[in-house]
Amino acid sequence: MEVYRLLLYRIMNNIAENVQKRIKGYLDLLWDKEGADDKSLKKYLVQGTTSSVGIRVTSIGLAFLSSVFWARILGPEDYGIYNYVYAIISILVIPTRLGLPRLLVREVAAYKVNKQWNYVKGILRRSNQFISLSGLVLIVLCSAFLFLKPNFFEDPVLERTFWWSLPLLLIMPHLAIRAYALRGLKEVVLSLVSERLIKSLVLVIVGVLVLLIGSDWFTPTSFMILVLVSFLLAFIYSIISLHNKLPDEVHRTRPFYRTKEWVRAMWPFLLLGGLTVLNARMDIVLLGILDTNKGVGLYQVAVKMGNMVTLVLASVNVVLGPLFSGLWTKQNLVKMQIVLTKSTRAIFILTIPIGLVLIFGGEWILGLLFGEEYADAGMALAILSVGYLFNAVMGSVGELLNMTGFEKYTALALGISAVVNVLFNILLIPAYGIEGAAIANLISVVTWNSFLGWFVFTKLNIVPSLFYSLK
Repeated sequence: MEVYRLLLYRIMNNIAENVQKRIKGYLDLLWDKEGADDKSLKKYLVQGTTSSVGIRVTSIGLAFLSSVFWARILGPEDYGIYNYVYAIISILVIPTRLGLPRLLVREVAAYKVNKQWNYVKGILRRSNQFISLSGLVLIVLCSAFLFLKPNFFEDPVLERTFWWSLPLLLIMPHLAIRAYALRGLKEVVLSLVSERLIKSLVLVIVGVLVLLIGSDWFTPTSFMILVLVSFLLAFIYSIISLHNKLPDEVHRTRPFYRTKEWVRAMWPFLLLGGLTVLNARMDIVLLGILDTNKGVGLYQVAVKMGNMVTLVLASVNVVLGPLFSGLWTKQNLVKMQIVLTKSTRAIFILTIPIGLVLIFGGEWILGLLFGEEYADAGMALAILSVGYLFNAVMGSVGELLNMTGFEKYTALALGISAVVNVLFNILLIPAYGIEGAAIANLISVVTWNSFLGWFVFTKLNIVPSLFYSLK
């Protein structure tokens, strides 16, 4: 087991180094050399994206190790119980976030460009107030519901695990607004460390210790408590990071508020964030209802592995969000077209190999990493990877709409795809199990991205294609 862990760690390290080198090389090839402004833009994208990918690959590597450890420790049944509860919490947390994390990226980036530090302080303070109130209210409501319906979950392990997950309804949104505010300040690496790396690192360290001392005593409830602690540590780190990276002017100034404007603007982001989570988590929840806990565990492993396909796109989005916001503030649509087209080409080149490996070798990889009992998710992984590949090669169309004030069209596309997702899950899961859930996910992703591409073209007059000529 020790040799196995060391080998996997070295593989992930090599992947991180190679991906960073390749991204830099591809962006060098794809980006024109002419123009001082173009060079500075390329420098920002290359440095930001390679740093973002480096952190993401590291966190993905740690998350893989964590998934391997905990899937083996808990087994498909208990691992499925944890993921079922976590999917429910991910949906319940939607109203506590109020759409503020995504709004913060756009507003903080715009205020930074205009040096309106009073409003930076104001929106951060108001966001904390809104999220604290909504989180506490939801925890009270959930607690009251469980007291009134003590046998709602039927399974006592499920109920105990859910009780321990409730503090996440307050911690998760507070962590999110700080991580997204760091993105708005273009502190991409710190944002990703806060949001992803610390949690994965804690889970890996404890996973190693549990494997060494024995894991028979570990339950889904124990794992949920551990996840809660990891979120708490990440939250503390995010507080320190944001405080240190805010300009001195923000600390010294008096906060100014545009509360009515922010409230109006946050509703589309709330809808957008909610639909995004529903698209990502409803298949897990419906599997828990219509299939078995074991099916949930198998499917979640396939989803985690399939997310490798979207690694580059997600990393580029983190860097492009504040950039799109700044370009929109200056109404520089020509530069937006250049950035979108060239970043999409880089994403395409880097993503295709990952997708093909998972489509044709997914069953073998799952069996090797997670154990033979998880190899049954190989077909689901192949189907999911096709959808994730389509998502990646469409480029940063959603991020572009969100950062240019057209987030309501992103929400519309997500709304349509969420309905499609739920309907096909209900139709296909009873007959095909986890493969049915994967097919529903594929159809949903294709629907969503097709609409996003169409809205980018019709609303911004920007062509969302890697084949678009920039002459």
